[in-house]
Amino acid sequence: MIRFLEIKGVYLDDKKSFSFYNTVKDKLLDFDGSQVFDDLEDFDLHYTSKCGYDYDRLIGLIPSGYFSDDYNQADA
Repeated sequence: MIRFLEIKGVYLDDKKSFSFYNTVKDKLLDFDGSQVFDDLEDFDLHYTSKCGYDYDRLIGLIPSGYFSDDYNQADA
């Protein structure tokens, strides 16, 4: 199963980042050498259909409003 993973505070800034986690293989998905993304544009730069994962399915895992400033994980 693939899960959306919110990553915040990993870097010195407190910027929101995200990744996708494979619960079966117990590891983050890798897209062209990258595992953590700052926004959809960043993800789009690394995603290719050759990765074996459906783009729309992955994007559908991102909670609605995740990229808005007032997003609260508890509300998702």
